[in-house]
Amino acid sequence: MYQDFFGFNKLPFSMTLNARFLYLSERHKEALNYLLSGLGQGGGFVLLTGEVGTGKTSVLRALFSQLDSNVHLALILNQMFSAQELLEAICDEFKISYTENAPLKQLKDSIVDFLKTEHERGFQTIIAIDEAQHLGADVLEQLRLLTNFETDTDTLLKVFLSGQTELQQRLQQANLCQLAQRITARYHLLPLTQKETESYIKHRLSLAEGQLSLFSASSIRMIVRRSKGIPRIVNLLCDKALWISYQKGTQKVDHQAVEEACKLVLDWQVETPGVAPMSTRVAPMAPPLWFPLLIAIGVSLLLTIGSYRFLPQYLESNYPIVKSVIEKPLEGFSSQSSAFQALLSVWGYSVNEFQANCPNAKRAQLYCVESNGTLADLLLLNRSALVWLQQPSGEELLAILYRVNSQGVELLLPSKRVKVSHQWFEQHWNGAYTQLWQKPIITERAMKLGDKGEAILALNRLLSFALEQPINNSDVFSKETELQVKEFQEIFGLETDGIVGSKTQMWLDSIVNVNAPVLQGGE
Repeated sequence: MYQDFFGFNKLPFSMTLNARFLYLSERHKEALNYLLSGLGQGGGFVLLTGEVGTGKTSVLRALFSQLDSNVHLALILNQMFSAQELLEAICDEFKISYTENAPLKQLKDSIVDFLKTEHERGFQTIIAIDEAQHLGADVLEQLRLLTNFETDTDTLLKVFLSGQTELQQRLQQANLCQLAQRITARYHLLPLTQKETESYIKHRLSLAEGQLSLFSASSIRMIVRRSKGIPRIVNLLCDKALWISYQKGTQKVDHQAVEEACKLVLDWQVETPGVAPMSTRVAPMAPPLWFPLLIAIGVSLLLTIGSYRFLPQYLESNYPIVKSVIEKPLEGFSSQSSAFQALLSVWGYSVNEFQANCPNAKRAQLYCVESNGTLADLLLLNRSALVWLQQPSGEELLAILYRVNSQGVELLLPSKRVKVSHQWFEQHWNGAYTQLWQKPIITERAMKLGDKGEAILALNRLLSFALEQPINNSDVFSKETELQVKEFQEIFGLETDGIVGSKTQMWLDSIVNVNAPVLQGGE
């Protein structure tokens, strides 16, 4: 990658969440203060909305970091929860025991008993649900019923809902009016202003120890204008522009590099009618920005099986890195399911050990590759992997292969990370591994010549991106598409049949999914 070329200590515009690069604009700070105030009031619900990429997650992270130590927090993300699964997930998060197939009433009673006990002990309980626009009305109603329990001065449970603009519309439905009336604070997050976008770019460059003059003034103005103040788009444009400059061997990002980056990134976008240009937008009166999810970063469902944790913070607290291993016994995961549980956590998914398996992972559109091979095989797909090692004593050692670089290999073990040399890893690994990949196009069948529809439109765009060809906006699997598929398949050593099945999708994922945990090139 370009990190060493530009002298960065970290990739400044990586899509991976990193608390070190947290940037809060004035409106982010305003949202934070407003929502914190809302959580301190007596009502049951607090609401944060905003379009894709505007920084809702940044506000969430900052808000949760400021909660008192006497707060029990469950952070849950699951777009497909039933009411039953929601209550089970809450029980799992708070370690409330329940019997298998327990009825809703029993689950609710157990949660209420927990809330009462913790309130008497001086604890406040908060449930935070991200991507809440996907929750059904029956699930939201169950949340409302849980907030009905209160003392003379306070509710026993407070619920933080975060989601896209559709969440506001959903809560306007007549059958959810009682929930809407219990919202004590709501905030809609708007994109960054021009000045804030410039500050955001300089902030991330500075923290990566990069030169602030790396981007020319004209290139920054273009990024500001084309990103429309969406931090996620800013990251994508800056990252791609740096990559293009690196490929050209130039130490400065000029206007031309940004223009090429815009073609690669923004050609995935559909122009939104009625959105004011950056130069004319007035922040307080700006209309909501309707921005579709980037196909360039994979059409991901983000289906959390249990609860979602912010990955870098989670790893630092649960897997502290230790000194390099020379030759001493290591303690691996006790079972394949516990190791698979850790692998899912690397992807940002938290499940109980019973749920940790390949069939359940498909709920999040995550698919298993189980095989034997070499380190080079793992690096081709470039995804973290569950690996089977052997101790010097001959005992099996289950670990997660997490990072690979020129200095060595990082392994995740229960509650810690260790660094080992390439030689140590090769000597102790038996070649068996399990990797996960995520479908970049959501379809249940192979795509072939003659097919039509949205999946084919996504396929044509992804192929154009992967092969660095002009964007194809057709929704037809044409002869041209078939030729591109065969070209892509030939590059990756696949059978050149022109049919897009699981293997072809897997290698497309390795190219386009910038959010996936990678062995090389990530944080």
